[in-house]
Amino acid sequence: MSDDTEFGKWAEFYKDHSTMELIRAMAKIREQKDALDEELKGTSREYEYLSKVRIPEAFDNDGIKNMNVEGLGRISLRPDIYASVKAGTKQAAYTWLSDIGSGDLIQDTVNPSTLKAFLKGRIKSGEDIPEEYFNVTAYQQATITKV
Repeated sequence: MSDDTEFGKWAEFYKDHSTMELIRAMAKIREQKDALDEELKGTSREYEYLSKVRIPEAFDNDGIKNMNVEGLGRISLRPDIYASVKAGTKQAAYTWLSDIGSGDLIQDTVNPSTLKAFLKGRIKSGEDIPEEYFNVTAYQQATITKV
């Protein structure tokens, strides 16, 4: 358990609270946290819609490759993919990864981020990915780079 110095202001604030006061405070904070988590989920979905759907569509419709927006930075699209092993093909996919010299990706499971990066690299270099083993969906995502 962490000592009180790690928690700074809360250690001082709660030091004289009774057990019941601490429990009630924790319950109140949990309610606030749950509400914020729900709000964050909604905000994240809205951000994902704008960055992966609406802005790439608008760029495509308007023939825009990238643009600078004063006060924000450069907005551009970057290619990305969703990647996963297809259901029922795990062993065959792992065999294929081993056969091509990429068995180091395999643990008890293949880390999704590592698999994504690996498959993205193969796509970028024009190498094949067996469609029978992997789900790969390409998409464009808008990003803002501060200038």
